[in-house]
Amino acid sequence: LNLFGDCSKLKNITDIFSGKYIRLFISQQKILPKFSGFEELETFSMVCKEINIKRIVDQFKNLKNLTLWGEAGKLSNILDLQGLKNLEYLTIYDAYGFNDFPKKEQLPNLCNLTLTGITKTAGLKAKKEFTKINPYIKQLRDEEWLKANLDNPFNKWDGRDGTKPASAKKAMKNYTETYKKLQKKGRTKEEIKEILFNFIDIFNGMDKKNSIDTIEREEIWDVFKQLTKLTNLT
Repeated sequence: LNLFGDCSKLKNITDIFSGKYIRLFISQQKILPKFSGFEELETFSMVCKEINIKRIVDQFKNLKNLTLWGEAGKLSNILDLQGLKNLEYLTIYDAYGFNDFPKKEQLPNLCNLTLTGITKTAGLKAKKEFTKINPYIKQLRDEEWLKANLDNPFNKWDGRDGTKPASAKKAMKNYTETYKKLQKKGRTKEEIKEILFNFIDIFNGMDKKNSIDTIEREEIWDVFKQLTKLTNLT
């Protein structure tokens, strides 16, 4: 059963087996819609930027197979996974906001674990706890990666009225690349100045193709000042 779009008004799903023999997939939701009728659900997948594990556990306590795509969003209450005593398969892609992970005795039936694109701290804890089941864990993100990507100040341009998707994408990429360059040790003042000038030049080029409005200019200037604080320039 695939549910797409806004399901916030969904209150109940009728099934004589309470969802036991159904595979449920939910996408394009802000949060997990709260509905009854699937209390015996065993297989659940969701694509969502705001994933609250507690809400999933409260709604589907009998899950055996859980797959979550975070879309570079926030996953909260990771330790509440221990409420899924029957859980056998767990997969989490591209989700952040947590640095802990349940212990093996808290997930006694887990036999397959896949974690891709999560914080390094959480990933290493999971790998240590579940070594015996040979977990598949990759793309662990450290603090520097999170600051350069998830904390990208131009993320708010994405999907904003009046800002073209191409402009938002280019602005985010410009910030990420500039941030990474400034983080490298041993840069001379001249190299740092060149990096910062290039940051502005890219926006000047964007302005010629798609005019940048006053608010966006102010935001660019604020970000530029933030970037200069990463340097030894006075």
